[in-house]
Amino acid sequence: MKSRLLYISILLFLTTAIYVEGADGDHLESKELNGKWGYVETMGEIIIPFIYQEAETYFGDGVAAVKLNDKWGYIDKNNGIVIPFVYQEAKTFDEGLAAVKLNDKWGYIDKNNNTVIPFIYQKSERFCEGLAAVKLNNKWGYIDRNNKRRVPFIYDRVDSLFSNGLTVVGVGKNYSEMRYGVIRKTGHLIAPIIYDSINIGIFRKDIIAKFDGKYGVLDRRMEKIIIPFIYDYINLPDDYYYYNSDSDYAAKNLVEVGIFVEDHFKYGIIDREQNIVVPPIYDSLHFLSEVWYIAKVEIDGEKGFIDRDYNFESEEDYNATIKRWMEKEGKE
Repeated sequence: MKSRLLYISILLFLTTAIYVEGADGDHLESKELNGKWGYVETMGEIIIPFIYQEAETYFGDGVAAVKLNDKWGYIDKNNGIVIPFVYQEAKTFDEGLAAVKLNDKWGYIDKNNNTVIPFIYQKSERFCEGLAAVKLNNKWGYIDRNNKRRVPFIYDRVDSLFSNGLTVVGVGKNYSEMRYGVIRKTGHLIAPIIYDSINIGIFRKDIIAKFDGKYGVLDRRMEKIIIPFIYDYINLPDDYYYYNSDSDYAAKNLVEVGIFVEDHFKYGIIDREQNIVVPPIYDSLHFLSEVWYIAKVEIDGEKGFIDRDYNFESEEDYNATIKRWMEKEGKE
């Protein structure tokens, strides 16, 4: 039991660390109250009052984009004005720059409000891994901090973020015709633009893709198909720690799959050798960050859990098991 509690404690600590990093080292997050926006800590304490028309979710590089009197500017954590409210739109600072809109064009500024990249773009996204997605002449491409074009402007849709050097791009006249592929930061296409959708994820080991209406899994190098395109739904555990070679999480290296039966989905689990370890009979299924249990499930209104041996355990039995473990831990 101590081992199990230790894993849970480690997971909570690491999850908190990821959240804090993503929020620029703060627990501050924007919230709305009576139509106005401010910032609160995770425990609910109001840090910046609810006076703004809109607010970006988190602080970036120590400042946050907020809207007041129909203009956007930036404030610090003490609600001091860092950049005046002069912009039509503004996005969070990343890697020292922020995308802002002025006179109907987008460019980039630094924290001193200096224009670093001129206002020439139709749209601009945040910097990620040294590049930013921008739109020019109705096409998307990527530029670096020096406004040098790193990926040509040939795409109709792009993902604004890179994940370990990879991002998703799309070509098509409209949503129904759009097809997607994957490129590197060099612009090199490593997955052909043939997929209905692609989900790289931030912490995932592999890539979920949809082709001809069915889902499958590709390896991150796009060199082979791990799970064939035969499922109506696929989900991989998001958390990086599932794939840590030293971890012992029960859901490690498993894949949630779904099939459409009559008018609803049924969910199960397969391993990476495509063996069915939990048959697709459940009405809902959610992976857990647990050592002893793989997932929480529901079938015909009954809630329960799948243990690491792939056995179903009712919610009542699960709670009783946890209670016994906690009591035993308390005695030790």
